[in-house]
Amino acid sequence: MNFRTFLPSFVAVLLACGMLSVLWFGGKLEPSASTAAELSETAPAAGEALAEGGASSDLDRGKQVYKKANCVGCHKWHGGGGGGYGGAALSLRETILTEEYLVEVVACGRPGTGMPAFHRKAYKGYDCYGMTAAELGEDKPPKPAKRLSDADIARVAAYVIAKIKEKGDITKAQCADFWGEGARECKRFK
Repeated sequence: MNFRTFLPSFVAVLLACGMLSVLWFGGKLEPSASTAAELSETAPAAGEALAEGGASSDLDRGKQVYKKANCVGCHKWHGGGGGGYGGAALSLRETILTEEYLVEVVACGRPGTGMPAFHRKAYKGYDCYGMTAAELGEDKPPKPAKRLSDADIARVAAYVIAKIKEKGDITKAQCADFWGEGARECKRFK
């Protein structure tokens, strides 16, 4: 990476971090208890789904949404984050966010960053961090290529909690679980 390509990316990351810090410490990035709870109720929590035996269908659907919504483009298949076409995505493997917060972030995106708002009414009738589109101005999250239903937003958050968050080093088994046995992507793992 040369200086000309590094500097703009670095400045963008610093600006995004600064904006998030201002919003976070100003209390604006707390999920709305009512809207986050409503979305979380539309699909079983990761632990509940596992206990009831309905996990495979909800987690499989969550994985499908993760792929189709192109979370892979920035967060990578393993959730490790890093550089992507949307910028420097955060690691979902190391996130401190709970499932409730993940629902809010997927629905509302992240102001001032490349993280899109996947809910069709984000900042316009759907409470996102207690802010409106007018208050965000140019920092409004980008529109995704495809909007997600409330249930799919909850499913992808449950998938991240169950299959990605705090799963340690990336393994061949995790790769095969995501891509399927014998996938080309998994050949680099021993």
